[in-house]
Amino acid sequence: MNKMKKTELQKILSVLGKERSLDILSHISGNKWSTATEIANDLGIHVATAVKHLQDLEDVGVLASRTRKGKTRSAQEYNILKPKFLLEIDIASLSDQASDPGPNDIAYSLRFLVEFSRRLLKLTGNTTTSLLGSWEGDPNMGMDARIMDYLEASLDGKDPGRSTSLLGNIVRDGRETDILSMVESALEREERSLGHFSLRSLAKISLAQSFKDDEQGLRDSAIFVLLDDKYKLDEVEI
Repeated sequence: MNKMKKTELQKILSVLGKERSLDILSHISGNKWSTATEIANDLGIHVATAVKHLQDLEDVGVLASRTRKGKTRSAQEYNILKPKFLLEIDIASLSDQASDPGPNDIAYSLRFLVEFSRRLLKLTGNTTTSLLGSWEGDPNMGMDARIMDYLEASLDGKDPGRSTSLLGNIVRDGRETDILSMVESALEREERSLGHFSLRSLAKISLAQSFKDDEQGLRDSAIFVLLDDKYKLDEVEI
């Protein structure tokens, strides 16, 4: 069985949770193939409302449709695909967004890593060379050379064009899994010296700054899923 993506589950629950959806399904169950006009008349709702609900229910795989031919005009009629259906929700899979990365997730993760590094430097007083050198020299971190180049260019700030070019190359290659692994390794390394709660606070501030007003982008991102699982960021205000 394929894992259901969070967006797919949200759509199904949203459609089934609408005020008239269950009434429409109940009506069709008792009458079999029904048109929007027939449903609207029986339920006392507008035809356009019935049409929208029927189309949504078909989109999520609950209903099937076919054309009913009349003497002067044809109409779509709908029936339930199965008298019973099981909606099985694998909660754990909903947080496994890193396995299906997109360009935005890669950029979000890198943006966070830059902001986290910048704030870590202010907190510890280390230099960029010292910090990145310690990461690059740690065999347990496995830092990608291009990521290190991107971090150095971004933290240095002298050549924005170079950092933008490096970011574009990394995003096009789609190396999200490696990037998330590097972020986690960096967090674990710094946590040993800063402590869990200090690191959580630093991660929270860095994440909020990285996304700024993009609340939805933050909540949907793989980097937030990773950090929330590791540091329970949902327990603190972002």
